[in-house]
Formats: sequence, structure tokens, C-alpha cells
Amino acid sequence: MCASFDSLQFVVGSRARQEVLSTLVADPATRSAVLDATGASESSVYDAIKRLEERGLVYQRADDRWAATAAGQVVADTLRRCERTDRALSADAEYWEQHDAAGIPETFRAEFAALSGYEVVRSPDTDPYRASRRVADEIASADCVSVVAPVYHDRYAEALNESSGAARRLVVTPDVLREVVEGDPPGPTEDAQVVTRVYDAAVAMVVSSETLLLSFPTLDGSYDPHTEVVAESEEATDWGRRLFDHVWERATEVEAYVADRYGEDALDG
Repeated sequence: MCASFDSLQFVVGSRARQEVLSTLVADPATRSAVLDATGASESSVYDAIKRLEERGLVYQRADDRWAATAAGQVVADTLRRCERTDRALSADAEYWEQHDAAGIPETFRAEFAALSGYEVVRSPDTDPYRASRRVADEIASADCVSVVAPVYHDRYAEALNESSGAARRLVVTPDVLREVVEGDPPGPTEDAQVVTRVYDAAVAMVVSSETLLLSFPTLDGSYDPHTEVVAESEEATDWGRRLFDHVWERATEVEAYVADRYGEDALDG
């Protein structure tokens, strides 16, 4: 039998089956070795092996050791990802219950556990700019930084100008670009060497070589300037760089967008 949702439910339904499958995915073993490696009773372990075999998740090799089949390996990997995802969500359940991640493509949401170890920086009434200051400091100090800005923020524009690095990529939404074109607020200077594209993004992000910062909208779709998800692991920054590249590849070069939307004369502004 191939791995399926039914197989996942079957394994999750018994702690002994979970432990036995996890043990056999790690290394083929005899029944007695599996028993020693788990905390379950002898009857539970032997029953788990028998029932996992019936499901096509484990098999007995010619040397009498038990091992996981491909189906068993996939099910075990899926369970581990689920457990990691649950731990990541539980680390700050209140935040994830109050925000919307629809702006993140499903393929990246499936890798949510990559953010494990994150911190949610909140701005209390006594320090209302704590979160935005953390973002600006990261932009200004990074040697290489990529930014997605669904709203215009003076502090972030100033940070891009302050940064001494040459590698800068910025994605702004059509609304932000309209504000820049029509309202002419200060933006990145030519010296900042910021390459800009336009894309209708909903999630704000900053990713550097060492840090990923994310700002998800609230459930009503509003931008949340008072919180920032900060992750500094290599896994998280790799996830963030791939997510930014996903957006970047689908974004339009700002010159082409401006010329198409506002006319060639707007490029001289």
C-alpha cells in the first residue's frame, strides 16, 4: 500500500507505531533492538511492527532486521515536518492566530518549520517604534539586503540610503509606487544603488545574509507596523531568500511599470 492520508492517520493513532516507524527509518533493526529503542511495551512494539507491515510501511529483510519501505519513509518524514510545524506555531500561537499568511505561496507555507527559533518583536505603548526600528537597523547594517515593502515607510527609505553595501533589491507594491510617483516622498538615492521592481505583495519582508524579518497583515488585511517576526537561523534565511527570489522573478522592472502606467514622461521625474 502506498503512503496516503489514511496511512498518516494510522501511524498518528498510536504512539507505539510512531516510535517504531521512526526507529526503523533511522536504521534497520531486529524486533528486540526496536523494543530497546522505544518506551513501549513488548506487546505494543510487536503489534506495531505487524500492523505497520500490513500497511506496507515496514518489511523484514533477508537478515531478519526490519526496515521502513519508501512509503514508511515518506510517512515518517511527513510526521516530522508536522511536529516541527506545530512546535513553530506553538512558540507564539497568539501571533499566528491574529495574522494572515495567505500572501505566502503554499509551497513556502509548507516549509513553515524553517522559521523555527524565530522571535516576534512587539512594539509596546512605551516604545511604539521598537519593531520598525529593528527592521530599519537591519536594513542599514546589512552588507546585502532584499526588501519587500507593501507600504511606504520613511524609516526604511532612510535606512536604504544609510546602508553602505552595494547589493540592494527592493520590491514595492503598485500602491507604494503610486505614492512615490504622485506624492514624491523621499526614496532611495542613486548612491544607494537599489534595484527596484513592482509586485502586488501582501507580506513585508527583509532578508539579509544573517537575518529574516517578516511582517504579516492582520486578519482584516491591514498592515501591522507593531510586530515583526525575526529569524536568524541559516534555514530561515535560506527560506527567506528563496521566497524573495520567487517574488522578484514575478515582479516588473520599475522603469517598465512606470512607463506603462504613467507614461514615459514620469521617468524623468
